[in-house]
Amino acid sequence: MINRLIYFGFFIIAYCTIINSYALHFQIKNEWALSHHIAKFRHVEFNHSDLVEVYAVIFNHSPKARLYRQPAIHQLEGEYLDAISQQEKFLVAINGGFYTPDFKPAGLYTEKGKHMTALAKNKLLATCIRIDKLQKIHLEKNRDACLGADTAMQTGLSLIYDGKVNPDLARLALKLPKLADFFSQKRRSILAETEDDKLIVLVTSPVKLEVIAALLQKFPQAFGVKKIKMALTLDGGSSSSLLVKFPEAPFYFHEMLHVKTFIFFDA
Repeated sequence: MINRLIYFGFFIIAYCTIINSYALHFQIKNEWALSHHIAKFRHVEFNHSDLVEVYAVIFNHSPKARLYRQPAIHQLEGEYLDAISQQEKFLVAINGGFYTPDFKPAGLYTEKGKHMTALAKNKLLATCIRIDKLQKIHLEKNRDACLGADTAMQTGLSLIYDGKVNPDLARLALKLPKLADFFSQKRRSILAETEDDKLIVLVTSPVKLEVIAALLQKFPQAFGVKKIKMALTLDGGSSSSLLVKFPEAPFYFHEMLHVKTFIFFDA
């Protein structure tokens, strides 16, 4: 009981420190409407000891979604997202889940009811996304919720659930010192759901997980929404990528390496 109280006290202090010290205010640098005003694109800067830049697409309603898995067997044979965009139809694309050294999805990956890879009991692969037969995407804080899905992919840690920052972020960072690099400042790819069922697809400049979680939870107005109820991480770091097809020219947050999977969104 004492240990739990100590841990809870540590989390509250850490959370308040992040909010007070790192998130003084934000600035919307740019905003553009997407095709038929189904979504808006925002470039937001959060004032921080190190500036945090966020590039986000905020859908006004749930868009159509589908998973894309690179057919390449080896990473060097893969393609970057801009090349894939010439062959595939979508409005917005973000990199997908984690992948193994032999260029296979890490954890559960299901296509048309067939498990391409099995569920992984990895502490960092705690969540999943599933896409129903109407092509609506669902964010699940429990990876087991996707076992019976027609289309699904295991994803990373939850940042926010039930509108609150996930307290496990601080605990895991301390408990898993071998993974210190994972919890350090890295580019992040994130999906978020709002209280009124809007979907936010975003990437960031290098930032710690607990910091971006606090920013999303504390400043939903940076994205023009009232409250973010759920947010989870996709593969980050060198894999983080976002492509938005504007009529004039695409916005492209370029991945540094070929990645195995992507999530495509359309009207």
